[in-house]
Amino acid sequence: MNLLIIGAGGHGKCCYEIASRMKCFEAVDFVDDHAKHVLDKKVVGTTEQLKLLHQRYDLAFVAIGNNQVRKEMTELCKQIGYGISTLIDPAAFVSSYCRIGEGCVIFPHATVEATATVEKGCIISSNTTIHHDATVEEFSLVYSQCAIRPYSTVKELTTISSGTIIEGGKTSV
Repeated sequence: MNLLIIGAGGHGKCCYEIASRMKCFEAVDFVDDHAKHVLDKKVVGTTEQLKLLHQRYDLAFVAIGNNQVRKEMTELCKQIGYGISTLIDPAAFVSSYCRIGEGCVIFPHATVEATATVEKGCIISSNTTIHHDATVEEFSLVYSQCAIRPYSTVKELTTISSGTIIEGGKTSV
């Protein structure tokens, strides 16, 4: 399968490396409205060309840090007919008893424990722990070195700053 990463900025570069380390894609390429090259790759088109590019790419991953824009672009890709990929770095620990939604990225050294839920379109950064029975709602971003404690909730479209602890049973604001 071929993967098209939408967004060639800093987050896109990191997602490209994760996708490459997963070793399950035949090709991984970028679409971006501004960049022409990123890392060692030529950008294959712009977002206006997503319909045309669908002929060559089965899957898309939206690598845009802005939660609302990531949600809108993911919905557009689904309307076009792309499958939405989830990227999980091989150096992350993801319990076989948790639930990870489509379009999420789990960075290296992140932990998602048993019975935790990470809903679609979320970014879980390095050295973050989503504890058992915690929920990260759709299109949220949890930066590095956070702890989302048991039975707590990160609300939809929320950004959690690095080093934050959401105490057990609490909901982010």
